[in-house]
Amino acid sequence: KQWYQRRVRAIRKIYQRAIENPMHGIEAIWREYDAYENGLNKLLATELIKTHAPRYTKARAVYRDRKALMEGILRALPPRPAHGSEKEEQQVFFWRKLLNFEKINHQGIDVSILRARVTLTYNECLLNLYRYPDIWYEAAMYQYEHGGNVEGAIQFFERGLVALPDSLLLFFAYADFLELLKKNSEARYAIKFWGGNGVLFLFLFFLCLQSVDIKKW
Repeated sequence: KQWYQRRVRAIRKIYQRAIENPMHGIEAIWREYDAYENGLNKLLATELIKTHAPRYTKARAVYRDRKALMEGILRALPPRPAHGSEKEEQQVFFWRKLLNFEKINHQGIDVSILRARVTLTYNECLLNLYRYPDIWYEAAMYQYEHGGNVEGAIQFFERGLVALPDSLLLFFAYADFLELLKKNSEARYAIKFWGGNGVLFLFLFFLCLQSVDIKKW
């Protein structure tokens, strides 16, 4: 008896979590959940379905809106340096619309789950827009500005600099970010590591004196 009740509660919990997740096949999962509850107890099913229907409705609406936004995105497009073509700019536009959509808490979910969704979307976006420094910068700053995830921000900055080692935008933004956190030793390291070649280092020497203490080099 107790084993059976635990099994029912476990299956119910799985269904209830699934119907709140805006994903492909959510309508079929809702129908299965409805049938499952009615197969157990029709009276209780009526109350449970009534309780969870609004959450399912929101999740279904988010899924449909997200799907519409993703229709123009060419996921198979290989990452290439930006050339400013109309096709490239169109892809950037589509990805930005999707990112802005994900940042709005349409379902009223926990902020940690929302941040995880947005972070996932940035990572998916960067599979296509790997050579776009502004996207790397935005992804990094999102980590810091929404929850104070310093390590997450640093990871995006450093991944971006691997992708774009000659990007002045990312280079100075990263050094400025570390200085903002009073991580002067790490900023000096970043300057020496990422700016140790040619023109980039000269830019750093003349433009970054005010933001990073270089007396201790």
